Amino acid sequence: MPGDVNLTLAGAVEGLTFRKDFRFRSCNKAVSNRGHRERHIVPSAAQIRMVNPDRVIQVGVVGTGSIGERHLRVLRQITGVQPVAVSKRLARLEELAKFYVTADSIHEAIELGVRLCIIATDSGSHEQDCLLALDNHLDVLVEKPLAVNAASGARLCAMAANAGSRVFVGC
Repeated sequence: MPGDVNLTLAGAVEGLTFRKDFRFRSCNKAVSNRGHRERHIVPSAAQIRMVNPDRVIQVGVVGTGSIGERHLRVLRQITGVQPVAVSKRLARLEELAKFYVTADSIHEAIELGVRLCIIATDSGSHEQDCLLALDNHLDVLVEKPLAVNAASGARLCAMAANAGSRVFVGC
């Protein structure tokens, strides 16, 4: 189709690789390689594979609301990945413990072996939660928005650089 642009997203973090092919139409809406519209450009669990399938990577998901639980479900489908649900609410931890490894803090999750962290808490908590993860040298995916203002975003970027960690923003 005239005006279409093909794009392949590929990446690797901590031994996980992913690949997804897209075709963009001139209306700027993403169309997957199967022809249906997709709201988010996110690789499915089937398109993510481990570089070293003998190794298990534990990924902490901080915030266990609807978005956090979606991350937990997708991570659970990936061979070689063990999601760790991190919630400050005791009742929620008890509920999630039926399906996932749980922790009541980032520190406890790190003690369980977490090396990567997804921040899916309320927007006002993103900076504090992300700074705590970065202070512990974790690579972090923060759900949007990264921060509530530019100064907060600058602090996160500086902390990531000092810690030698990477920060990604989910959309």
